[in-house]
Amino acid sequence: MSKRTKETPTEITLPITPMLDMSFQLLFFFISTFKLPSGMEGSMDLSLPSEATAAADKLENVNPKASSSDDPVDLQAEITILVQTQAQGTDADGISMINIEERSGKTPVSPPYSKNLKELSDKLTDIASTGGVKQSVKIQGDSGLKWRGVVKVMDACRNAGFENISFAQPGDYTTYTH
Repeated sequence: MSKRTKETPTEITLPITPMLDMSFQLLFFFISTFKLPSGMEGSMDLSLPSEATAAADKLENVNPKASSSDDPVDLQAEITILVQTQAQGTDADGISMINIEERSGKTPVSPPYSKNLKELSDKLTDIASTGGVKQSVKIQGDSGLKWRGVVKVMDACRNAGFENISFAQPGDYTTYTH
């Protein structure tokens, strides 16, 4: 029988130094490329009703099943932007037509709307430059309009220099004319 010699077991080593180097390099990369979010990122200036305009003094006095007897408030604006959507013929934001209504008449905006609302912004800039005073814009869309379409129309109004943007009650899109 042969004698077994005792072998020394192989020692397993874990290379810590390269892993630490890599982790510090990643940490440095993420710290150096981090950008603080700006104050306007993801925010919109909205004027919501105050608590003073509440219909009931206590929550217990509110009947959610009762129909509202108040007529919707019609906010007056110099310019109304009609945004229509239909089941067919819409773009990615659900917009199928945009019209700018002024006292002088109706001006259509040509498609595609979701790709670029520059034409709307340019027309509104022309209107703002001839108006002389700060005009208000009212956006009226139908109930099928996607919210991102409304935000893009709002952005076009803001880019044109309009600060006062309001919303009208959604209308029935069959009342709009092409």
